[in-house]
Amino acid sequence: MLKQHILHTLSMTNEELASLELIIAQAWDQWGHQRRLHYAQQAQAAAGAGKPPDGQPLGEVAPPPPPHTYAATVELGDAQTTAQPFLPPAGS
Repeated sequence: MLKQHILHTLSMTNEELASLELIIAQAWDQWGHQRRLHYAQQAQAAAGAGKPPDGQPLGEVAPPPPPHTYAATVELGDAQTTAQPFLPPAGS
């Protein structure tokens, strides 16, 4: 299916594509090798810095976000009240 698409898109014959197969295979292998080297270097740099691949320092957890406050004023019948910060239950 891919071969037919390439032949049609590039207006090539089967013989012309066959003559390029070795070049395409070598380029694919070289690309794969470079990609593996890149990821190995990234992993090595992260390990040397004491960080996993996601970049977050080991053993450190980001602080939780501040409590959410509602800016709206809520009307309840005759009374008005400004919303208070939402505090999550203790222990979460």
